[in-house]
Amino acid sequence: TGAESRVVLPTLFVAVAAYGALVFSAAARPGYEGGTLQQWAMYAVSSQGMRVTGAYAGRLGDVDAVLFDATQTTEAGEFTLLLAAIEDGGRFVMLTAMGPTDLWGSAGPLLRRVLTSFRL
Repeated sequence: TGAESRVVLPTLFVAVAAYGALVFSAAARPGYEGGTLQQWAMYAVSSQGMRVTGAYAGRLGDVDAVLFDATQTTEAGEFTLLLAAIEDGGRFVMLTAMGPTDLWGSAGPLLRRVLTSFRL
């Protein structure tokens, strides 16, 4: 328990491109006791040092989602991210597609298709 444990999202799946730091991942945890999906997602994203540049409602298949565009500075440089948060039967699921900002113009559309094609 405690504030620190609330941001832990155990990774369930990670796919990394062989030719660069392009990543798709899925993580999940039990849902929080209170708040909305958007509040959970914003807390998780901001607690990881990401700068949200856009947030909007969407759908992944037949499931409501909250999507975020974000950036993050790491030891490896600047990354651009697309994140989606969904709730499934009391579980909080966070999907992440990310890549170096200098590759996002060419790789971003593919990573967006990968993330938005996700189905439970």
